[in-house]
Amino acid sequence: MNVVNHPALTRTIGSSFKPPHLLCVIGLFSCFSANAQSSYQYENLIIYSQLQRDTLPDEDFDGWALAVGGVSYFQRVNTNRGPLAEAAFLGKASGVRLFYTRTETEESLHDENWIEREENKTNDALFNIEYYIPDSIFYASLGVAAQKKSSADKIIVAGNSYTVDRDKGEWDYIGIASAGITPVTGWLIWTSFHEGQDVGDEWNINSKYVWLLQGEQALNIELGYEENDTDISRSRYSLSADYYVNKTLSFGLAHSAIDHDDAASEESNQVRIKKFFSESISVQAAYTDMDKESSVLVGGSYRF
Repeated sequence: MNVVNHPALTRTIGSSFKPPHLLCVIGLFSCFSANAQSSYQYENLIIYSQLQRDTLPDEDFDGWALAVGGVSYFQRVNTNRGPLAEAAFLGKASGVRLFYTRTETEESLHDENWIEREENKTNDALFNIEYYIPDSIFYASLGVAAQKKSSADKIIVAGNSYTVDRDKGEWDYIGIASAGITPVTGWLIWTSFHEGQDVGDEWNINSKYVWLLQGEQALNIELGYEENDTDISRSRYSLSADYYVNKTLSFGLAHSAIDHDDAASEESNQVRIKKFFSESISVQAAYTDMDKESSVLVGGSYRF
């Protein structure tokens, strides 16, 4: 899958510990080189996201997330076919992924004489192996996801800060896996699992297809549906599309929605762009509008 364009990248702040969403933990630059190459085996990435939230006149909010990590493929990935961003997917490249994301948010409530502040920090990490079984249509992924949350409540009076409650948090670990098929070249259908999951109450299905058009043009279409009838009782669907003008430039749109049985539905819309300046270096940007939040994302990658 193309982790760089994964919809979850735009909403790492405030997300629950849900393994299918942890693919957003990506990115770290290596030293740059402008040398062109027709194949690569390693990709390092970095992504920064700034979050805004609707607030009342006496409230303030600040939030950001920084994702770093990389991918090491078992064999070199050929870039001669299709968009550069989809080279690993079209080549059914197997590899090892290691991702880390740091998220911090700060919410403040102001009064004439004091400020009440809540600070939250979340660390997400993911290690997994994605493997396309040779000479077959089968795909599998196996890994471990981890998360640590910490928080602090503070009161600020006359410029002096007093901590009234603090939770340092602990690391939680959970096993994750995926299984899928590739009916034709450029099309993957898969489902994801996590440790302790009851597939009768909680299941998902996802699809990604890269359609090669005339010349260097292409279209990437991704669909996802998730049903959860456990304590939270919700359903989620997502749809995204990226149009590749040529091998190096794409424009994309994404939409997702979550329907709750006992709460209002949530929606998210995104516009994005990605550009390769060589076969090694790329940059990307995205804007995501959610019900009460919005985020601006910028990032880049280096392949070698």
